[in-house]
Amino acid sequence: MTSPNETSDRKRYGLIAGWGNYPILIARTLKKEGHSVYCLGVTGHASSLELRGICDVYREMGLGRFGTAIRFFRKYRVTEATMAGKIFKKFLLRPGLIWRHLPDVYTFLNFFPFFLAGKSDLKDDTLLLAAVKAFEKRGIKLVPATNLVPELLIPQGLLTHRKLSDIDYNNVRLAWPLVREIGRLDFGQAVMVRNGKILAIEGIDGTDETIARAGIEADGKSFTVIKLSKPNQDMRFDVPAVGVKTLEIMALSGADILAIEANRTLCVDPRPKFIERANQLGIAVASIAESELIIDDHVISSDSRYELYTLTKTQLSTRQLKDIIFGIPVMRSLSRFGVGQTVTVRERSIIAVRSSVESSAKVITRTMKLAPDGFTLILGYFVGDENGEEIESLIQEIDKSNIQAIAIDLTPSSALLSQLIQCSESNRIALVQIREVGN
Repeated sequence: MTSPNETSDRKRYGLIAGWGNYPILIARTLKKEGHSVYCLGVTGHASSLELRGICDVYREMGLGRFGTAIRFFRKYRVTEATMAGKIFKKFLLRPGLIWRHLPDVYTFLNFFPFFLAGKSDLKDDTLLLAAVKAFEKRGIKLVPATNLVPELLIPQGLLTHRKLSDIDYNNVRLAWPLVREIGRLDFGQAVMVRNGKILAIEGIDGTDETIARAGIEADGKSFTVIKLSKPNQDMRFDVPAVGVKTLEIMALSGADILAIEANRTLCVDPRPKFIERANQLGIAVASIAESELIIDDHVISSDSRYELYTLTKTQLSTRQLKDIIFGIPVMRSLSRFGVGQTVTVRERSIIAVRSSVESSAKVITRTMKLAPDGFTLILGYFVGDENGEEIESLIQEIDKSNIQAIAIDLTPSSALLSQLIQCSESNRIALVQIREVGN
């Protein structure tokens, strides 16, 4: 007797397709193995033309149409589905999202605590696990795409003709724990490094834009890209992926080393094609197991207690308070690596963090593009070491930004504090100071 998900030897798979080549590879592989594929492409993300020609049935849906998706899969007797492809989280913070991806009633009921009630954070894993539960409540199990096409995971070893030098390995060892930490904090997968300096840290902008940003900071010099999975990666979604496009962006930006995690990173293009292109571009690609590296552990303490002292007439809103409480542990944790002295947050989601070569003003500038409706700024104690020119630049950026609240985790000079208060008051920004309890 066949299961509800089967007709004779063929299985019926649902596919929720985001951006990129990965969903196309999944669909082709499943069809080649004789299965039926019923695909829902996310509006503005999925490659509809290619998928329409591969899948048995293809429909498009907005991000907020979970009820529609469930009805679609149940109509075709699908009880197993997989998610593949990237969803650009930065789009979630853009004005008008609700109209482009109008949520249905089922989505509203399941995601109300996140976007409207403010009772939960907007971390990637939090949102994706909520999506998994929404499907499972209606009898549709979401399975890892890597279970269906395990051959897409890159095994351990050097993939290219070019090898890593001792200096290259030292850069990987330096950045590896930091990438692990931003994964644990659930806001990024990649870090770029050169000669022991962190050039860029992935935030809501994504890996490709972070590589390009690192290229600007490197100013024509080569650098290394490290991309890893989260410490407790759920292989059903958001698995680190690289492809030919990654290599092309690296080459344009000046990166010549790509270090990835063995057996936990996807190649979203045919592997021979990926390796051939890397060799053509002179990029070394190493798939590394963590056991190969001798890494210094950074012990993270999360038991510190603090209070917030208001320094302006403008008071914090409940949402801004939640953003500050969410961002403080991130800033303090990353400061152990000499980065993250500036963190920007919106809706309990990390937008951007400061690298070891950036100024706080630069972080504000790029956050304004990513969160045009406003955001919260958290300044760490290292900011107090900036010179007069950098402080002036910081104040100027705050003055022309859409910042709604600022929390300072430092004891600034009286001159800096006076400027921050004056700037905040004139722009109706809520300014608070973080103080350890008992200090």
